[in-house]
Amino acid sequence: MTVRIFSTSFLLTAVAGVLSLSTASAATITQTFTQPTSSPTTWSVANIPFNQFNPALGTLNSAKLSFGGSFSQTEVINVPVGVPAQTITGLSAVADVLIYDAANFVNQIIDISGSQNVISFPGVTIAAGTSQTFNAAGALGFGPASLLPLTPYIGLGTKSFSMAGTGGFSVSGGGQAGFAINTTSGGTLTLVYDYSVLTAPPPTSTPEPATFGMVGVAMAGLVYLRRKR
Repeated sequence: MTVRIFSTSFLLTAVAGVLSLSTASAATITQTFTQPTSSPTTWSVANIPFNQFNPALGTLNSAKLSFGGSFSQTEVINVPVGVPAQTITGLSAVADVLIYDAANFVNQIIDISGSQNVISFPGVTIAAGTSQTFNAAGALGFGPASLLPLTPYIGLGTKSFSMAGTGGFSVSGGGQAGFAINTTSGGTLTLVYDYSVLTAPPPTSTPEPATFGMVGVAMAGLVYLRRKR
């Protein structure tokens, strides 16, 4: 039979390791900025500040950016007097929201767009001297997009973004018609930090005498085996 001898220092190290064991738990921090949907066709917001992640809270694992919102449009097609009736074969409305990774509209992160056909039939004919109004609405959104590297998001200051919205539409047919457009769009920009928190173990109470007795017996046994060897 083989008897393995462990040194007293190894035993004490193992006990200390168990007593100092810590655990990590997941946590999140969410920040938002909302652009009202009452904006005109073209709008922009510069220097949107979000707080950086305080490293004293733990370890930052990811920073994710997302946008969710909506848009609506009104298109007016006018056919002047004295021209033939104009046939519109297709019409679609588009709204864009651009997110920039800085306060000065540089380093574009992503271009998102929502579009919706406002004419679902083969076409419509507009007589000379008349106009027709079309409406469209839709959702805008992207993300969450993971942001790398994480270094710019760690610190005690702020991280700025810029956001801009535009509107437009495309038309097939009606080459002699006039067009007017009005777009409203907006939504919420959200930044989420996912991080790990290192949780210290609860303070240990003073070992009971019986515990000291067990450790003493074990150490006495080790001394005996060492002498016998």
